[in-house]
Amino acid sequence: RIILACRDIKKAVKAADDIRHKSGNGNVIVEYLDLASLESVKKFADKINSQEEYVHILINNAGNYSLKNNLAAESFKNLSAFTLSDLMKAELEGTLTALSENDRHVVHLSIPQLNEESVGQLVLFTECLTVMVGELLKVNPFNQPGVEAGKKYANEWLKNH
Repeated sequence: RIILACRDIKKAVKAADDIRHKSGNGNVIVEYLDLASLESVKKFADKINSQEEYVHILINNAGNYSLKNNLAAESFKNLSAFTLSDLMKAELEGTLTALSENDRHVVHLSIPQLNEESVGQLVLFTECLTVMVGELLKVNPFNQPGVEAGKKYANEWLKNH
């Protein structure tokens, strides 16, 4: 099951048809989501949480999202000419440059194709890496009370907002 959450329903329907045709997966649906509206995000999240047992993968591809809205802060206005994808790419490149300048080690991964095998390999790699680093740091990655408490508080916060 693939859910396309999009602001432009007309474009989303066309994309869904294309995915169905190319993948052979007929279980592709379109839902409305406007990332510039907190009300829209909450409504979408409530709907997904009530209808779906699990969300296995979330892919952010808000390439045409812009900060051209009613945000008053100058720092946000300076960013309004850029798409969300531009901002995320700039943040990645800035972080990689800063780490490199300070002689910090970086693991920068790219997957050759966005398919089940590549994503599965990436998930397996990160899970194994988490276990190995936990062992090196003498931290049990399978028992993280702080992480569990953080999830609990995050869920409580979401219920109240």
